[in-house]
Amino acid sequence: MTDIHPHPVPPHILCSSITGNTRSLADALAGATGGPVFPAGHPPLLDHAGTLLLGFWVRRGLPDGRSLRLWQDIRGRRVFFFGTHGTRPGSEHSRHCLAAARRLLQDNGNEVLGGFLCQGRVNPQLVALAGKPGHHPMTPARAARLAEAARHPDGADRQALVRCWDCCRQGLPLPGADAAGELDGGHFFAWSAGTGRLS
Repeated sequence: MTDIHPHPVPPHILCSSITGNTRSLADALAGATGGPVFPAGHPPLLDHAGTLLLGFWVRRGLPDGRSLRLWQDIRGRRVFFFGTHGTRPGSEHSRHCLAAARRLLQDNGNEVLGGFLCQGRVNPQLVALAGKPGHHPMTPARAARLAEAARHPDGADRQALVRCWDCCRQGLPLPGADAAGELDGGHFFAWSAGTGRLS
């Protein structure tokens, strides 16, 4: 891999965030790793960067457009991804989002260590479009889900992310994960490629 160095190099954290949800997760990782945070739209030169921690927000089941453009140029790297969305963690949509992000990175020849998704407050501008042509109606169930999402990411989400990253970077499975390496933590959904052998 291109991120092997004679001395440990902190990971580089590349984050796309509009409402501040994903940025709060990125800051938690920065505090735990000592790695710098860069906006996904203005990434630094990555030739000598260590592992890349890629933060995004979910749009229509995929990473947001700014992240997708950045990821096109990330190839043959060691990566971990994290993101926020408005749906319930562990739902079918959440699982689809995690699988899509994983597949996009793997298809570019990256070593994907793991991933993490949690709820986050939906952009109020998108909520205001509810019921208009091409947008979901505002049902009581959806209103309740949006109210719950608005409480996240919280401190428990950030702590869970750091624990997830710590397992993934060591090549360890997540405690309580299923046979596929996935874990529905109630307030988050995560996956580790770890098998129990240190990478």
